[in-house]
Amino acid sequence: MQLQVEVIHQKPLYNYVLDYIKSKNFEVVLSKYHEKSNTIRCGDPHILIEHYKEKLRKIEKQLAKARKNKAQEQTKIMAEYASFEVKETALRKNFFRFNKFIKENGEKRERGAIKMKEEKEAIKKWEEKTNHLKGLLDKLESIKNVIDDAIRKHKIYENFFMKCCGDIFKQPGEIVERYELLLETRHTLLERQNNILMTLENFKTDLMRETEAAKLVILGLNTRIFNLQERYENSRYKSTVNENIIVDIYGVAGEKLEEITETKLTVNEMFMSINKTDEIVR
Repeated sequence: MQLQVEVIHQKPLYNYVLDYIKSKNFEVVLSKYHEKSNTIRCGDPHILIEHYKEKLRKIEKQLAKARKNKAQEQTKIMAEYASFEVKETALRKNFFRFNKFIKENGEKRERGAIKMKEEKEAIKKWEEKTNHLKGLLDKLESIKNVIDDAIRKHKIYENFFMKCCGDIFKQPGEIVERYELLLETRHTLLERQNNILMTLENFKTDLMRETEAAKLVILGLNTRIFNLQERYENSRYKSTVNENIIVDIYGVAGEKLEEITETKLTVNEMFMSINKTDEIVR
C-alpha cells in the first residue's frame, strides 16, 4: 500500500497577505450586516432562545395594542353607524319636504332664468334703441351743421332783404309767420272744398241710390202689370171658352128639350089613341 503524501505547494508571500486582508474585510462586512439586521452573532442556543422570546413578547405587546386600537376603531365605527342610521331616518322623514323644496327651488330657478332672459332682451332692446337714438342724434347734428352752413351762406340775402323790405317786415320771422298763416288759410280752404265735394258726392250717391230704387220699383210695377195683364188675358180666354161651352150646352139642351117635347107629344098621342081604342073595345 502506497502512502499518498499531500504536497503543499507554497505560494508567494504576497498571496498570503492578500488572503488575510480578504478575510478581515469579510468579518467587517459580516459584523455590519448583523448590526443592521438586529441579530446576535453568537453560537449559544440559550442566548438565541432568550433573544427570540424577547422579540415574541414585543410582538405580543404590539398585537395587543393593535387589537385594542381595532376595538376602539370598531366602537367608533359602530357609534358612527348608529349616528348614520339616525341621520338616515331623519333624512327619510324630511325627504318629501326636501323634494318640495327642490321643486320650489327649481321653479324659482326657472322663473329667475325667464326673468333674466326677459331682462337681457329688454337690455338688448334698450341698447338697440340707444344706438338708434345715437344714430338719429348724429344725423340731426349733421343736418344742423348743414343748416348752419346754409344760414351762413344765405346771410348776405338776409342782409339784402332787411335793407329792401325793412319797412314792411321788421324781421325774417314775420315772413315765416305770414307764410305759415297763408298755408293755414290754404289748408282751411282745401278742407272746406273737400267737405263740399264730399257733400256733393254723398248727395250724388243718395240720388243715384234713390233713382235705382225708383227704377226697381217701376220695374216691379211693370212686372206686376204684365202679370196682371197676362192673368186677365188668360181669364178672358177662359171666359170665352166657357161661354162657348155654355152656348153649346144650351144648344144641346134645346135639342134635348125639343126631343123630350116631341117624345111627350108622341107618348101623349099614343096614350090618347090607346084610350080611344079601349073605349071602342068596350
